[in-house]
Amino acid sequence: MTAALKLRNQTNMVIGYHLGPSADLARSGEDHLIGMLAPTCRTFIDVGANVGDWSAAFISAAPRAQGLLFEPSYGASVRLKQRFRNMSTVEIVEAAVGNCHGSMPFYEEPGAGVRSSLIASEGGDRVRKRSVTVTTIDTELAKRGWEGVDFLKVDAEGYDSKVLQGASSLIRERRVRLIQFEYNSTWAAAGDTLAKAIKTLEGNKYSVYLVRPEGLFSFDYGRYGEYYSYSNYLAVSPDSIAHVSSMLKGWI
Repeated sequence: MTAALKLRNQTNMVIGYHLGPSADLARSGEDHLIGMLAPTCRTFIDVGANVGDWSAAFISAAPRAQGLLFEPSYGASVRLKQRFRNMSTVEIVEAAVGNCHGSMPFYEEPGAGVRSSLIASEGGDRVRKRSVTVTTIDTELAKRGWEGVDFLKVDAEGYDSKVLQGASSLIRERRVRLIQFEYNSTWAAAGDTLAKAIKTLEGNKYSVYLVRPEGLFSFDYGRYGEYYSYSNYLAVSPDSIAHVSSMLKGWI
């Protein structure tokens, strides 16, 4: 049994590397995605903004876009405020995002660590546990009077599927044009599956693609199943398919 478990874990790692070769913006395909799609966007949301690298790249490609950046990490929030202090189009919200409202334990890595999470399994012994505010995308957009959002990026270290659940009204009414979300090993700890996320999005008429450096690939879930390794997906509303057509590369 030990050998079988070791083989399964190694196999998942190999599959994960094939589907998501790097978490680096330039090597993951995210930079290319931003360059192609950000100029078509007037609004964006960055859930799990950390120190703002993704948002900075997005703003560089769409300098007039209005953005909401959510980050519950104290260390990361301080750096976000400093980085975007002169940008009136950017609002930083010191809160976690999920499928409910209230407060939850947050496990924060020192030094604005990228693995800080609402999931207790993340971060190891270095984390500091503290309580943070939790909100939903549906609530935050309604509070600001936003009818919808062009681009929603989610990197919530295992809580990604719950962020999507908290945007259910927007997704059901297809008031989010483009949704990028990260899938990784912490989805298992959160009790979520890629299958459920894809089924929900496709059930609301979104097309879901795997993001790779070469472009966007239709994903054969029946072939890969739950592999619980790093990769990014892009869900595209019916009205936005034309914007991604040049990036489509077939099935993987």
